Amino acid sequence: SGHISYPVRMNMPITFKIALDNENTMFTHAFFRQTIKISQLDEESSKWKEVPTYGLLNHMPACVNGPLCPVTVKRGEITMTLDLSAYKLWLRSLQNDVPYQFEIMMTDMISNKFFSFVVQARAYTH
Repeated sequence: SGHISYPVRMNMPITFKIALDNENTMFTHAFFRQTIKISQLDEESSKWKEVPTYGLLNHMPACVNGPLCPVTVKRGEITMTLDLSAYKLWLRSLQNDVPYQFEIMMTDMISNKFFSFVVQARAYTH
């Protein structure tokens, strides 16, 4: 909706900006994929523990659920939207109102070039 909200709501689209240092690659729609690993903070050990996603978040079309494509920025900021709202049933199985870490890898499946980044935030899952 364009307003700043914290904690984030995983059952609604989350928009954020990332700083990108892109060598010479232009990532395009057809073969650009996104895989997301989600971890939850274990407060006893202070370590991130990966949450099972059952393959739901593997090799998703990146331009449908990610940055505006094509990604041509060499250096600068891009806006990205992460939309997990299609997985509300799965989200309900996750603990609500705790810290989560999102490891996001964006891959061009033809050249095998990729970029990745990590986002950490306290999140509502439902």
